[in-house]
Amino acid sequence: MEYRVTRIGEHTWLIEEYDGKVKVYMYLLSGNREAVLIDTGMGMIPLKEIAASLTDLPVKVLLTHGHIDHIGGTGAFGEVYLHEEDMDTYWHHDYDCRNLLGTYDIPPLQKTLRPVRDGAVLDLGGRTLRVIHT
Repeated sequence: MEYRVTRIGEHTWLIEEYDGKVKVYMYLLSGNREAVLIDTGMGMIPLKEIAASLTDLPVKVLLTHGHIDHIGGTGAFGEVYLHEEDMDTYWHHDYDCRNLLGTYDIPPLQKTLRPVRDGAVLDLGGRTLRVIHT
């Protein structure tokens, strides 16, 4: 897999992970105190190191949903948040979907998830994110 980083705002970056078959997007948003990485792609690029090259703040992960192409890199991070109603999908994609992706060696996922609910607010310091469950 290859990757590309595009700065799309003063404190916001788009991170693309791709090859000839798959292309996934992640976003890093920073505040004054911490940063949030939205999704972790397939987990086949050095995402933690990429985030560290963009910000020196601590990075939390907020997953949009539990599909394998959004959760693959969670194992590299200590603090991973997912909406409580999508936890089963996360575990299903961890164990069952690996067999469907034989050409990709997905690293082990984070085993400790922090549930979030609709309306939860993450304060990054001067920048807040609100969880909206759809």
